[in-house]
Amino acid sequence: MISDLDEEAQTDLVALMWLRREESDWQELRELAELEHNDFTADYPLGTPLFADYLQAGLDRLGLSGNDLA
Repeated sequence: MISDLDEEAQTDLVALMWLRREESDWQELRELAELEHNDFTADYPLGTPLFADYLQAGLDRLGLSGNDLA
């Protein structure tokens, strides 16, 4: 399913996963994820232990929940 996302959505997903860190800045992470995007970006989140927890933490930092995105 992640591989079906366009490049921008994959980039946002990776940046959101990285946002869990307290010192992180959304715009900086988004730019870094865009620079790092490659043919394996869709596989990266699934190979990351605790991916769902990191994703939830990123959503929390933005004041969102998974329900907000549905």
